[in-house]
Amino acid sequence: MVTSWETPPLSDLHMLVLGRIAHRGIADVEDIARWPGVLVAIADTVCADLEAAGLLAKVRRYGGERHILVRKNGGA
Repeated sequence: MVTSWETPPLSDLHMLVLGRIAHRGIADVEDIARWPGVLVAIADTVCADLEAAGLLAKVRRYGGERHILVRKNGGA
């Protein structure tokens, strides 16, 4: 069976977050919210969208509670 996979439409905010994570390698949602000056809930939603698109992955920090986000295929 052949399936078609399309990337969902990404806003400027999605691209800003993705580019910034690509530049830094890793970040947590609080960091991401500070970059464009948005609420943490908005940053979390943007990150969830990017994760669903297969562009980010959540990983648990060593010895920490919060998740960090890394770019898939080339992230830290």
